Amino acid sequence: MTATVTTHEAPPVWGVPMVVQIRVRVRGMVWLQTFSSVSDLEEAMKSWKGA
Repeated sequence: MTATVTTHEAPPVWGVPMVVQIRVRVRGMVWLQTFSSVSDLEEAMKSWKGA
């Protein structure tokens, strides 16, 4: 498993200047999710650990 976190300039619809993306690759499958802040990403990761 690999996980990569990157930041990108956000489109105007996000209402923030930058977004944070996490890309997870597991056994050939790729999962990508975008967040409006690092704290939102951190909160999501806490819930993933409990899943």
